[in-house]
Amino acid sequence: MSKTASNRAKSTRRKELTLDLIYGKPGLNGKIVSQVQWSPDGKLLTYLCGEGNHDQIRAYDVATKKTRVLFDFEKILDSSAGKHRQWFWNAGEENLPWKITTRFDAASTLTPSFQWSPAGQQLLLASAADGPYYLFNLATETLSSPLGINQAATALQFSPDGQWGGFSSPSDSQLKKIAVAGGTAVVLCKATNPFGASWGADNTIV
Repeated sequence: MSKTASNRAKSTRRKELTLDLIYGKPGLNGKIVSQVQWSPDGKLLTYLCGEGNHDQIRAYDVATKKTRVLFDFEKILDSSAGKHRQWFWNAGEENLPWKITTRFDAASTLTPSFQWSPAGQQLLLASAADGPYYLFNLATETLSSPLGINQAATALQFSPDGQWGGFSSPSDSQLKKIAVAGGTAVVLCKATNPFGASWGADNTIV
């Protein structure tokens, strides 16, 4: 057999499909891209890139046509201990596909998210649906301490001047804001089951 034919045979050789291959890293689905959004200045096309259980915020520079990593969620995974977003194998007496089960809790799944500040200097991010939430300074590449945002908060957004973060707190049905510099949240008003909120340039939230 020629060297070329031998190499072709090796490349097409079947590999046993095991649970480690199915649920390990990298995943069989390859890279998953989501949350595509432009930076405020329109120079970077940013997105969340997930591969297995590894998530990064990446940016494509329109001018240089190069991609770089803005933030790696491995930096805050310790704070999400006990949360999960993958399938788990229930090892019973038999190693059968139907023994694979899920432990699913929508509030504690690892669903990373990020949001640009209006000036494009910071990212508001979280590695899980219920937080905790952080601010990442892009210039200094520093991460803040966890912000005092309620667990499972919704309608998160920056104020137009970027000095505040607004959110809805389902646990006590209130609309709140918190200074990005830190501190405790301030109650703005009662808000029962809001579907969303918009912080306008005139500082009015609707």
